[in-house]
Amino acid sequence: MKKLLLTFSTITMISFSFFGQTNTCTVKISTNETKICSDKSARLQALPSNSVSAANFSETSEVFNFAALDKAKIEQIKPSINGGFLQGIALPIPVSQINKESVLDLNGLKLKNTVVNSGKLNIQLTTNLNQDIKIAFELPNFLINGKPISDVVLIKGIEDAPADSLFTSNIFLDLTNAIADFTGGDPTKYNIIKYKITPSITISTKKFTGKETGNIKVELNNLTFAENISYKWSKNGVPLNQVTPNIDVQEAGKYVVQTTSNCGTVKDSIEITVVEKPSAKLTVAGPTTFCEGKDKVSLTAASNKNFSYAWSNASKDASVSITKSGDYSVTIKNDICVTQSEVVNIKVNPNPVIKLSKKDTTIYKGDIVILKVSGASSYVWNTKSKYDTISIKEAGTYTVVGTNEFGCTSSDSMKLSVKVKTTGITDLASDNFQVYPNPASNNVYISVANFTNTTLRMYDLIGNEVFHQEIKNEVTEVPVNQFAKGMYLVKIENTNANTIESKRFVVE
Repeated sequence: MKKLLLTFSTITMISFSFFGQTNTCTVKISTNETKICSDKSARLQALPSNSVSAANFSETSEVFNFAALDKAKIEQIKPSINGGFLQGIALPIPVSQINKESVLDLNGLKLKNTVVNSGKLNIQLTTNLNQDIKIAFELPNFLINGKPISDVVLIKGIEDAPADSLFTSNIFLDLTNAIADFTGGDPTKYNIIKYKITPSITISTKKFTGKETGNIKVELNNLTFAENISYKWSKNGVPLNQVTPNIDVQEAGKYVVQTTSNCGTVKDSIEITVVEKPSAKLTVAGPTTFCEGKDKVSLTAASNKNFSYAWSNASKDASVSITKSGDYSVTIKNDICVTQSEVVNIKVNPNPVIKLSKKDTTIYKGDIVILKVSGASSYVWNTKSKYDTISIKEAGTYTVVGTNEFGCTSSDSMKLSVKVKTTGITDLASDNFQVYPNPASNNVYISVANFTNTTLRMYDLIGNEVFHQEIKNEVTEVPVNQFAKGMYLVKIENTNANTIESKRFVVE
């Protein structure tokens, strides 16, 4: 059942007429594009010209008199009806005016089981009767789901309308895609059009004036019909399993459609070209993770002189060299295809920033320099030490290589010069054990070459122990700014508390 639209409008009288037309039997293939990308498809649509159209049709019934109802009988039965209403009284309208059979001149074309391309039905009621009116209609020639189109529509009266007002109501029905059968039940005929319209009213408490009249007009507008057409498609001479007006194709070739209808068999052809879409794969030459300034990686897209490139870093070449972190991709275009490449993540790790505690330095012979390094996770000195602090006393260049958590490295170095010492306290003990600076005021450094399983102890001149600590590194830093000024004794003991070596130093 079609969806109905109820409106109110003015009366327009259209004369009764039919018009039929046939065209030369042709077919044309229509498509949005004849050159397609390999990942797209082209829709081919066969457009046959052998169709039939009928001009607007309109017919108006004679004026019928609602007052022909027996008012006396209505008045008599009203009190016995629940609520004072009587339902379903049929109007006394001659059947010949609302049950119509007409002939369409279609120039000999046979329209049976034919699809309606377009068309609208309009049933227009004009009356001065302000009552609820039902309009039942049936179109035997137009089928939906195998059944004639039919429906019943209630047209409501208008509350508080002035007496003798004229009311016009329209029922619109879209017939598009209905199946038309114009045989009229006679297999020798193919041009019979029928319609049947039956109005009825509901009697209300409103009184009749004796002047109630009205008429019904039926219009069929913009009717066009497509003939029963069969379709056969082929590609490069090979039949395709396609029998519909529209097909979607993805392969290159010559496509032919053949249509057969009442007016004969015709063909049309079209050539489809397919352009290969560029690959989305990128060629990666080099590591995708590396240390800054130590490496690089090249990304290369599918190469063709007819391609254009737009990289995420604004490059327009087929290949790019990457030295910075980021996600990299490229949009590749040819004349009709567009490819968005895969995304390659490049990670460039920072190098450590190595900083030595001293720059190039000159010391006196016998003194020691404590050299510290920072900025990395691990270190290797050219002295083979792997600590962040070393003690040096020999002239030369000292270099350290630091490695961070990413495995990236940087280096730094300093030059130490040595000259003859002329001040300070001299101790003739082994060079394996050094105390410096001597004298000291803030910090004193104890350097022990072989410090495994040793303990550092400090005593003042009356034998009081002022400091002790297990030695864990080659150089031990001891703050002495809280010590009283004077001379102190430093001892290095083994695990048996035996003194291995001792030295004196002064706090000033």
